[in-house]
Amino acid sequence: QLASVIKGIKKRQVSIGAALRFARTSASDLPQGSELLVPQDSKRLKMILKPFFHSYDYDKSGALNSRELKPLLHELGVKPTDARVALWMKQADTDGDGLIGFEEFCTHLTTNFLLDEARLAKTP
Repeated sequence: QLASVIKGIKKRQVSIGAALRFARTSASDLPQGSELLVPQDSKRLKMILKPFFHSYDYDKSGALNSRELKPLLHELGVKPTDARVALWMKQADTDGDGLIGFEEFCTHLTTNFLLDEARLAKTP
C-alpha cells in the first residue's frame, strides 16, 4: 500500500491530507495521546512526506520559505493567512535559519498534526 500511496503522491493523485490519514491509520498501535512514532512509523512518514515537501520546494534549496509554505498549507486544509504562515515558520523552524528543512517539516507535522487531525482545523 505504501508504494501505491507514494506513486499517487508523485503523480499528484493523492493529497497530503489523504497521505497523512494513511500514515496515521497505518502506523503501529500507539497509546492514546502519544506524541511519538516508533522508528518504522517515522521512516514510513518521511517516505510519504518527502515527495510533497520537494514538490513545494520550488527553488530546490532543500528547505521551504514562507512563500513556498503557503500553497502547502492550503493543501493541508489550512487557510494560509500571513499570520498562520508566520506561526508555522516560527514553530517549525527550530534552527532559526528562517527556513523549514525536511526534518523540521516532518517533526512539526508529527508533533502537531499527525496524531490529532482536529488540531489542523484549529490552527490560528
